[in-house]
Amino acid sequence: SALSASALPISALSASAHPSLPILSALRQAHRRTNTIACDTFIPPTASSQLPGVQPGAATAQRGGSTVVLNVYNLINSEHPHLIYNLNCVLYPLGLGLYHSGVEVYGEEYGYGGHYEDSTGLFKNVPREAPGVEFRESVVIGTTALDHAAVKAVIRDMKDDYPGLYYNLFNRNCNTFADDFCRRLTGAPIPGWVNRLARGIDQVSCVVPTTSAAAS
Repeated sequence: SALSASALPISALSASAHPSLPILSALRQAHRRTNTIACDTFIPPTASSQLPGVQPGAATAQRGGSTVVLNVYNLINSEHPHLIYNLNCVLYPLGLGLYHSGVEVYGEEYGYGGHYEDSTGLFKNVPREAPGVEFRESVVIGTTALDHAAVKAVIRDMKDDYPGLYYNLFNRNCNTFADDFCRRLTGAPIPGWVNRLARGIDQVSCVVPTTSAAAS
């Protein structure tokens, strides 16, 4: 399917195009540090931290399908390593925050990130081990009736819809992909709090002038 009209090349994203926020540069830098990995690249499993209530490898094959789990991460900025974490601690009780998310199904996690190459921005990583971010929590979305081969077919179908060049922090980000993928697998969306702040910033940017007219 075609890209949405609101999708902008990542190279076009600038602080002047959005409301001035202290965390904007940190957010952009954190996402630039995420290395994308081709979806057909195999990554050997590694140990991951255990979360109470959700066992490691929760998205495992079940009879007739697999559990679908949303893995949510805090973004990390090298210059201000605690900035986004502390901000999320304040925003989380309000149903807000700045997060990366990936979808775990059949023991594999899929995500979306931006880059400057003419190729897909979808990548695969070890569950709860997405690069450049810090694991926060897992949320069970539901169960898919699709088998593993069918899930891979869905990913292949989505690759052209999510090129790395058209990643946008606010209206076409990792959480946008995660929501789309979860809906295709289970019919259920991701929790609203995961991407609510990004959507809100994008809505505000629609009414805030991108440039200031000089006083005459």
